[in-house]
Amino acid sequence: MKDLLEAIESECSIPCVDSSMPGGLFRCTVEQGSDLDNFESFPYFVNSLPPDLMQFWQLATRAILFEDITYGQWGLRLLSPYESLKETAKFIVERARECQMGDLIIGDFLGDSELLLMRCDRSQSDFGQVSIVLPIDQRQDWYELSMGLTTMLEKFIKARGEKH
Repeated sequence: MKDLLEAIESECSIPCVDSSMPGGLFRCTVEQGSDLDNFESFPYFVNSLPPDLMQFWQLATRAILFEDITYGQWGLRLLSPYESLKETAKFIVERARECQMGDLIIGDFLGDSELLLMRCDRSQSDFGQVSIVLPIDQRQDWYELSMGLTTMLEKFIKARGEKH
């Protein structure tokens, strides 16, 4: 994960022009440091995290990848642990029918209402896998990526921010 974050920072920490992207001007930002220490009083939360998410949050508080700095309509925002808990609580209330034990919202896509969800139920076969939650569709219609956070981010970076 450390190598991946360094690649993100070197790839596009300075605004870059890409004619294939809407708006054409994007950047990636990684907020260094960790605030996981603030969650020591929530051992269930910390102990249920998949290893790659735990590694991310030990190295970076949050990140924004391929942010369209012209229009703000493109990019992936990876949330801090606090933001993740807050967005997960909101998700549980708003999408109770689709929510399952172990769902954790870890990001959102700028410019639309899609969320990045990670499965954090160690007793399930999909532990550590990420999905894209569609705003009005039922769970069976979400994009099940069948991969962990590290692999998903590697592919996202290779695709220069294309999510589908």
